Amino acid sequence: MDGRAVRDPAAEAALETDREAVRRDVASRSFLDFAAGRGRPGEERTVAVLGADRARLLGLAGRAAGAIALRLSAGTVATHPRFAGFGTEDWRRVQRIADEGEWAKRGSRHRLMWIEEDGKPWLVVAKRAADGGVYLQSYRRVERRKFRKLKREGLDTGGP
Repeated sequence: MDGRAVRDPAAEAALETDREAVRRDVASRSFLDFAAGRGRPGEERTVAVLGADRARLLGLAGRAAGAIALRLSAGTVATHPRFAGFGTEDWRRVQRIADEGEWAKRGSRHRLMWIEEDGKPWLVVAKRAADGGVYLQSYRRVERRKFRKLKREGLDTGGP
Protein backbone atom coordinates (compact mmCIF):
# COMPACT_ATOMS: atom_id res chain seq x y z
CA MET A 1 0.00 0.00 0.00
CA ASP A 2 1.18 3.51 -0.69
CA GLY A 3 -0.41 5.13 2.41
CA ARG A 4 -3.42 6.58 0.64
CA ALA A 5 -6.88 5.92 2.05
CA VAL A 6 -8.86 3.26 0.26
CA ARG A 7 -12.18 4.63 -0.92
CA ASP A 8 -15.28 2.56 -0.48
CA PRO A 9 -17.95 3.79 -2.94
CA ALA A 10 -20.76 2.04 -1.05
CA ALA A 11 -19.72 3.60 2.27
CA GLU A 12 -19.38 7.02 0.65
CA ALA A 13 -22.87 6.72 -0.88
CA ALA A 14 -24.32 5.69 2.49
CA LEU A 15 -22.57 8.60 4.20
CA GLU A 16 -23.99 11.04 1.63
CA THR A 17 -27.47 9.57 2.17
CA ASP A 18 -27.06 10.15 5.92
CA ARG A 19 -25.86 13.72 5.32
CA GLU A 20 -28.87 14.43 3.11
CA ALA A 21 -31.19 13.13 5.84
CA VAL A 22 -29.56 15.52 8.32
CA ARG A 23 -29.85 18.45 5.86
CA ARG A 24 -33.58 17.73 5.58
CA ASP A 25 -34.05 17.30 9.32
CA VAL A 26 -32.35 20.55 10.33
CA ALA A 27 -34.70 22.34 7.91
CA SER A 28 -37.78 20.89 9.61
CA ARG A 29 -40.03 22.84 11.96
CA SER A 30 -39.64 20.08 14.57
CA PHE A 31 -35.85 20.49 14.58
CA LEU A 32 -35.99 24.28 14.79
CA ASP A 33 -38.48 23.99 17.67
CA PHE A 34 -36.12 21.52 19.38
CA ALA A 35 -33.13 23.88 18.91
CA ALA A 36 -35.23 26.73 20.32
CA GLY A 37 -35.71 24.75 23.53
CA ARG A 38 -39.13 23.30 22.80
CA GLY A 39 -37.98 19.69 22.56
CA ARG A 40 -38.80 16.82 24.88
CA PRO A 41 -36.57 16.23 27.92
CA GLY A 42 -33.88 13.73 26.98
CA GLU A 43 -34.42 14.27 23.25
CA GLU A 44 -31.38 14.18 20.97
CA ARG A 45 -31.07 15.15 17.32
CA THR A 46 -28.28 14.59 14.80
CA VAL A 47 -26.68 17.80 13.49
CA ALA A 48 -23.91 16.22 11.38
CA VAL A 49 -22.55 12.85 10.38
CA LEU A 50 -18.88 12.00 10.39
CA GLY A 51 -17.15 9.62 8.05
CA ALA A 52 -14.26 7.35 9.03
CA ASP A 53 -11.58 10.01 8.43
CA ARG A 54 -13.21 12.46 10.83
CA ALA A 55 -14.07 9.70 13.31
CA ARG A 56 -10.33 9.00 13.59
CA LEU A 57 -9.80 12.65 14.58
CA LEU A 58 -12.15 12.00 17.50
CA GLY A 59 -10.21 8.91 18.50
CA LEU A 60 -12.93 6.57 17.24
CA ALA A 61 -10.82 4.58 14.82
CA GLY A 62 -11.99 1.25 16.21
CA ARG A 63 -15.71 1.91 15.64
CA ALA A 64 -17.73 -0.20 13.25
CA ALA A 65 -17.99 0.98 9.67
CA GLY A 66 -20.54 3.64 8.87
CA ALA A 67 -21.30 7.19 9.74
CA ILE A 68 -20.97 8.49 13.28
CA ALA A 69 -23.63 10.95 14.36
CA LEU A 70 -22.75 14.28 15.95
CA ARG A 71 -25.70 14.67 18.33
CA LEU A 72 -27.27 17.67 20.02
CA SER A 73 -29.04 16.99 23.32
CA ALA A 74 -31.97 18.84 24.84
CA GLY A 75 -29.74 19.46 27.87
CA THR A 76 -27.18 21.32 25.74
CA VAL A 77 -29.95 23.30 24.04
CA ALA A 78 -31.22 24.36 27.47
CA THR A 79 -27.83 25.85 28.35
CA HIS A 80 -27.38 27.67 25.01
CA PRO A 81 -30.24 30.14 24.48
CA ARG A 82 -28.52 31.55 21.38
CA PHE A 83 -29.48 28.36 19.52
CA ALA A 84 -33.08 29.66 19.42
CA GLY A 85 -31.94 32.32 16.95
CA PHE A 86 -30.26 29.89 14.57
CA GLY A 87 -32.02 29.02 11.32
CA THR A 88 -31.69 26.17 8.86
CA GLU A 89 -28.51 27.48 7.20
CA ASP A 90 -26.85 27.95 10.59
CA TRP A 91 -27.52 24.30 11.44
CA ARG A 92 -26.43 23.11 7.99
CA ARG A 93 -23.14 24.91 8.60
CA VAL A 94 -22.32 22.38 11.34
CA GLN A 95 -21.96 19.66 8.68
CA ARG A 96 -19.74 21.93 6.56
CA ILE A 97 -17.57 22.63 9.60
CA ALA A 98 -17.29 18.92 10.36
CA ASP A 99 -16.43 18.08 6.74
CA GLU A 100 -14.29 21.01 5.63
CA GLY A 101 -13.14 22.77 8.78
CA GLU A 102 -9.91 22.60 10.65
CA TRP A 103 -9.85 20.41 13.73
CA ALA A 104 -7.88 20.62 16.95
CA LYS A 105 -7.69 18.50 20.05
CA ARG A 106 -8.57 19.98 23.42
CA GLY A 107 -8.03 17.49 26.18
CA SER A 108 -8.64 13.78 25.76
CA ARG A 109 -12.31 13.88 24.73
CA HIS A 110 -12.96 17.30 23.17
CA ARG A 111 -12.36 18.43 19.62
CA LEU A 112 -12.71 21.92 18.28
CA MET A 113 -13.68 22.40 14.66
CA TRP A 114 -13.88 25.70 12.87
CA ILE A 115 -14.39 27.32 9.53
CA GLU A 116 -14.22 30.95 8.49
CA GLU A 117 -17.16 32.67 6.88
CA ASP A 118 -17.27 36.37 6.08
CA GLY A 119 -13.95 36.82 7.88
CA LYS A 120 -15.12 35.38 11.20
CA PRO A 121 -14.60 31.88 12.56
CA TRP A 122 -17.53 29.64 13.41
CA LEU A 123 -16.59 27.19 16.15
CA VAL A 124 -18.02 23.79 17.07
CA VAL A 125 -16.93 21.95 20.18
CA ALA A 126 -17.60 18.21 20.08
CA LYS A 127 -17.19 15.80 22.96
CA ARG A 128 -16.68 12.07 22.80
CA ALA A 129 -18.77 10.57 25.58
CA ALA A 130 -17.69 7.58 27.66
CA ASP A 131 -20.16 5.37 25.77
CA GLY A 132 -18.58 6.35 22.43
CA GLY A 133 -21.30 8.80 21.42
CA VAL A 134 -20.28 12.17 20.01
CA TYR A 135 -22.10 15.30 21.16
CA LEU A 136 -22.10 18.93 20.16
CA GLN A 137 -21.17 20.90 23.28
CA SER A 138 -21.00 24.37 21.78
CA TYR A 139 -21.58 26.12 18.46
CA ARG A 140 -21.01 29.80 17.93
CA ARG A 141 -19.48 32.55 15.89
CA VAL A 142 -16.29 33.78 17.51
CA GLU A 143 -14.70 37.20 17.25
CA ARG A 144 -11.30 36.91 15.57
CA ARG A 145 -9.32 38.27 18.54
CA LYS A 146 -11.07 35.88 20.94
CA PHE A 147 -10.37 33.01 18.59
CA ARG A 148 -6.66 33.90 18.39
CA LYS A 149 -6.58 33.92 22.20
CA LEU A 150 -8.30 30.55 22.33
CA LYS A 151 -5.72 29.14 19.94
CA ARG A 152 -2.85 30.61 22.00
CA GLU A 153 -4.27 29.06 25.18
CA GLY A 154 -3.65 25.61 24.00
CA LEU A 155 -5.21 24.12 20.96
CA ASP A 156 -3.38 20.88 20.50
CA THR A 157 -3.43 20.15 16.78
CA GLY A 158 -1.83 16.78 17.30
CA GLY A 159 -3.44 13.42 16.62
CA PRO A 160 -6.41 11.84 18.33
